[in-house]
Amino acid sequence: AGVPHLIYYTFHHEELIQLEEVVSAIKDKKWGVKQLMQVIRMYCMTCQNCPRRERPDLFQLILKDDTFADIA
Repeated sequence: AGVPHLIYYTFHHEELIQLEEVVSAIKDKKWGVKQLMQVIRMYCMTCQNCPRRERPDLFQLILKDDTFADIA
């Protein structure tokens, strides 16, 4: 109907299983590109000096209601 959309296939890749849920959470929070980039930047800064195995899962952080409550 003329509305932009994205079709994606996860091919059952374990790291992408929650992608649809994360996209819904982002929409529910009414985040735009600016807010999403703020979240990704904060995440990258937090993980910069963490060993890979100790890094928090970005998808899980986005799905929590209070993790990025100050993003506007």
